[in-house]
Amino acid sequence: VIIFTILFALPHETLLGGSVIVTSVAPSSPAQEAGLRAGDVILAVDGEAVTSPSELIAIAKNRGGEPIVLSLRKASGVTGLASSPEFMTSQTVRVVPRTDPPRLKVVDQVTNPQTQVSVTDASRYDSNLGVGDTMTQGAIGVMIGLTNAKFGMTTEPVWTAVISAVKTIWSVLSFTWSGIADGISTGTNPGIAGPVGIAQATGEIVEERGFSQVYQMAAILSISLGVLNMLPIPALDGGRFMFVIIEWVRRGKRVSPKKEGLVHLVGFAVLIGLILVITFFDITKVASGESFLR
Repeated sequence: VIIFTILFALPHETLLGGSVIVTSVAPSSPAQEAGLRAGDVILAVDGEAVTSPSELIAIAKNRGGEPIVLSLRKASGVTGLASSPEFMTSQTVRVVPRTDPPRLKVVDQVTNPQTQVSVTDASRYDSNLGVGDTMTQGAIGVMIGLTNAKFGMTTEPVWTAVISAVKTIWSVLSFTWSGIADGISTGTNPGIAGPVGIAQATGEIVEERGFSQVYQMAAILSISLGVLNMLPIPALDGGRFMFVIIEWVRRGKRVSPKKEGLVHLVGFAVLIGLILVITFFDITKVASGESFLR
C-alpha cells in the first residue's frame, strides 16, 4: 500500500486516452457473430466511451451473459485502407460476453468443434499458435490494441493515491489468483519464477524501463508472494491455516502434532524440490536469451 501510494502521489506517466482497435477476431466467437473484424475501432460500450483495452476487458468480464452495445468505427473492406478514418463508417452492434470462454485445441483437422479449432483459423486469430497448442479467448473473442495513445505526467493527492493503491492491489490479487487457477486447470506454468528468474526480470526492468519501475515490481512481488503463501500447501501459512480449519470442523479436536509435523516436513521437501525445478527452467531461459517480461 505504501509503495503504490507513493508511486501514485509522485509525478508519473499516465495513459490519458486512445482508441481501442480490434486486431483479430476468434472464430465462432460472439465478436465474429456480431460482425466485428480486424481494424474496427471500439469507441464506446452502452454509450460510455472506452479509451483503453483494460476498460473494455473489465466491462466484458463484469457483464458476462448480459448483452452490451458496442459503438464502432468500422474498418473499410478495401485492403490497405482498414485504419484510414476517411474510409470508415460508424455502426453499433450487440454482443453478449461469455462467462466461460472456450479453450480449443489446435489441430490439423477438426473432429469436434466444441473442443478443437483448425490451425488455419487459430493462426488467423493468433499467428503464434500451432498444432498442439491451446487457443484461449476472452469474453468477447477479440484481440485488441491501442492506437493514437496519449500519455502525460500526472500526480494524485495522497488521499486519492491511497484509494488508487488499494484498487491496484485488488487488481494484482485478482490477476495473480486467475493466473494460478489457469495454471492448475491447464497444467502449465502461470508465470511463476524462482530467485534466478526474479533477479533476471529485475535487471531487464532496469535496462528497459528505468530503476523507478523496480519499486512497482517490488510491490507486485509482495502481493503475489502473499497469495502463494496462503495457498493450502503444507509448510506454508496456508497449510497451517488448513489444519486450523480441520480443527474447527472437528470441534476443537486437534490433529496429532506429530502427524501435522510430518505433513509439513513432506510439504517443505516438495516445495524445495519445486523451487529447484523452477530455478532449472529459469537458468535455461536465461541461457537461451529469452525475456522474462514477455
